[in-house]
Amino acid sequence: MRGSPPLRIAVALLGVGLAVIPLARLTRAREVPPTAPSLPGMPAGETGETPALLRLRFSPQPSAVTVLLEGRELIRLVEPAERIHEIQSSFVIPPEGIELVVEAQWPLEPRQAVLSLEVEPEGLEILSRTAWTDGPEMKEYFLYQWR
Repeated sequence: MRGSPPLRIAVALLGVGLAVIPLARLTRAREVPPTAPSLPGMPAGETGETPALLRLRFSPQPSAVTVLLEGRELIRLVEPAERIHEIQSSFVIPPEGIELVVEAQWPLEPRQAVLSLEVEPEGLEILSRTAWTDGPEMKEYFLYQWR
């Protein structure tokens, strides 16, 4: 004898039912407590500015590079000698992130040029953005968001 099919179905449904209970608990939405508007790692200083290292890389050598944050000039390089530049700066990092405007010019029209900007705020992860161009000028908007 092979057993009763209704009994086998009942045992199988019982097994599936017991597996559903822990899965439902794991996947159920939970209330997230409200958090402060500041990001983790941000200093509780009076200005709320976070120190950050900006690392700029490019190829070929541009004749000029400017990096702006809300109209404030963070980096200005004219005829840079090296292909990698590191600049220490500080700025406020709102919860929605920051948008940096990167402008670069090349003396001769390159076949292709690349510019990369890494932002490494104190206490937060490094974020990098890269832009390519095949013209003599570049203007890019890089958005950096930390979660």
